[in-house]
Amino acid sequence: MKKYLSIIIGILILLNFPIILSEQSNEQFDYVIITSDNLVDTIESSSFIDWKTQIGFNVKIVSISDQLIQNQEGNDIAEQIRNFLREYYQVWNIQFVLIIGDSDKIPMRYCYPNPNNHQYDPLGMYGGDHPTDYYYADLSLPDDESWDRDGDGFYGEYGDDKPDFEAEVYIGRIPIIDSDRVGYTLDKIVRYEQDTGKWKNNALHASSFFYFKNQDHMEIPEIDTGRLWNKVADECMVDWNITRYCEKEGLFHSAYQGNPISEDAIINDWKNNQYGIVNWGGHGNPLQVVRYVWNTDDGNGIPEMTKGEISTPTLIDINSDLDDDYPSIVCAFSCMVGFLDTDLVGDSLLGVDLLTKPNFGAAVGIICNSKVLYAMEFYPEGEGLVESIYYYFYDFLINNNQLLGEALYNAKYHVNSNFPYEVPSEEYIEYVCQFIVNLYGDPSLNREGVNIDGRPEKPILQGPSSGNIGVEYTFQASSIDLEGDDLFYYFEWGDGSNSNWIGPTGSEEMIQINHSWAKKGSYEIKVQVKDTDGHLSEWSDSLVVNMPRNKIYDNIFIFFERFFNLFPFFNWVDYMW
Repeated sequence: MKKYLSIIIGILILLNFPIILSEQSNEQFDYVIITSDNLVDTIESSSFIDWKTQIGFNVKIVSISDQLIQNQEGNDIAEQIRNFLREYYQVWNIQFVLIIGDSDKIPMRYCYPNPNNHQYDPLGMYGGDHPTDYYYADLSLPDDESWDRDGDGFYGEYGDDKPDFEAEVYIGRIPIIDSDRVGYTLDKIVRYEQDTGKWKNNALHASSFFYFKNQDHMEIPEIDTGRLWNKVADECMVDWNITRYCEKEGLFHSAYQGNPISEDAIINDWKNNQYGIVNWGGHGNPLQVVRYVWNTDDGNGIPEMTKGEISTPTLIDINSDLDDDYPSIVCAFSCMVGFLDTDLVGDSLLGVDLLTKPNFGAAVGIICNSKVLYAMEFYPEGEGLVESIYYYFYDFLINNNQLLGEALYNAKYHVNSNFPYEVPSEEYIEYVCQFIVNLYGDPSLNREGVNIDGRPEKPILQGPSSGNIGVEYTFQASSIDLEGDDLFYYFEWGDGSNSNWIGPTGSEEMIQINHSWAKKGSYEIKVQVKDTDGHLSEWSDSLVVNMPRNKIYDNIFIFFERFFNLFPFFNWVDYMW
């Protein structure tokens, strides 16, 4: 009888478990917001979730007090959040994660890329600590196999630890806990994304010197941040309207063309005109950005800060006279603009205020550095570090039409994969630059905006529902444009890749495309359409493709192992028989 009881119980579990798993796997949330309890009502009452739903996202709010996070293993809340994302990013098909909260509530992971420097000195140049949200994006392996592989509690050490830097999800952050500012920021993001105006192809570039040649008797070349922004302008912003500023004051001027740079010139221009993108370069701290101007010389031909020969006029600070009428995507090529610790410097932080402070918030999203940055001595001849991350960010954002967080994390991964920093004993600097560049804003932000009026009909997607890895399969899609415009199609394959925009094809015409998958798993495919006027359809219904079998049944054996560990009574039944 005991034998039969055990068999019956096993059969009942086997019959019912796939149903339970199937119900769980049908929950799909491609956009997850992680926040604290006190901000949930603010988020729900904003226009953000309704808007994201209209344009095809399925949004889930998860509080850090939720059992989905609290039941995770982890030495701290950061590891619990990462383990939650690791458990659910495939089950829910998560693509974008927006963290809403400051570094006290939802901390960045402090990483120590130099394994010989474990000094915590968040405001100093020589501390080994580098805060990053990348920790929540690279989810492929648990901490003890990746971010803290050697188990010493110091994460992200070059050589000792092994993050792979390929983002499973794209992370952005609204780094504030004030409910009014959170609501303001979310609504601003919606207004920006609903605007498809041509002003978004206007850019403002403000370039200053990082260093002059042989400054303070250092054997270094001049480093003019114009070298980056002019490359971006020439190669990523073709046919744009670009206003350029560069250094024309003092004894040594920029070799690039542009208007004379100053705080008044930049702030007045930004405030009184409409710019989709604003980029600057200059020395920064959490409160301001400054220029270097070589004003005097004692006759030795060497600019010397130590002798007062170099002045540091302000380029932008927390008191600059900005507004938020036409908020811009901002890249801050400066140290420390992304610093978040208000306990050390006060409540006003430049990067945070640009995104979240009413009337001052001239940014809809800001790419900024949480610590001291590194630049190549000779760029663009030598690629790598932060300049290359910023360049490829714009290459992906503009030339490849990627969304904001997608473009940033793909740029970081591209630079890490292709341009290692190989200076002996300083290889860890490559990790520094990966960690410090973070996004404050919505990772799913569409730079061009989304027009839902007059948009094509929801596309129909067809294709196989199962197959084998390494084999190409054909998928078809079609849509109708009521105005008869030609259509372009954009497929997401559920494995982190996409088709980019393909077309044009005529309205109602079927388009075919092939794709293969390299790993076993269950992949959710979807397609979106836009017409020649830029009107975007909603996403198609998802098509789930299993490679090579349904994940539900692959997980049955994992379930039984866990089940009998949790309920040893059933092992006892078998044993007693």
